[in-house]
Amino acid sequence: MLPIFPQILNWSSQSEENLTASNLLGQVASDVKDHAGNLPLDGAPACGRMRSLTGGDLSALPSYPYTVELNVCKEEDVHLYRTNIQIFSEDDKLLSESYTYIKAGGSG
Repeated sequence: MLPIFPQILNWSSQSEENLTASNLLGQVASDVKDHAGNLPLDGAPACGRMRSLTGGDLSALPSYPYTVELNVCKEEDVHLYRTNIQIFSEDDKLLSESYTYIKAGGSG
């Protein structure tokens, strides 16, 4: 019975990490919309392909406890940028992912 306790502790740690990353998604989505005018969105391709924004591209956003990556494409007919938000652990494991839209030329 003793060998199961380390496994339970590992599950608990993974669950906490996933829950934290999942909760962070809402904050990142809000920050992305609030700082959209300061993100390098101009070079985003038309949807069908995505442009990845990482590291220095995201300097307009606050610092987060996990690695954040944005994948962006431009929806031409509606003047929006489709934005895929991905949150990674320290060992580059995808923890959480979501989509949002950013208005072209500003926040929202």
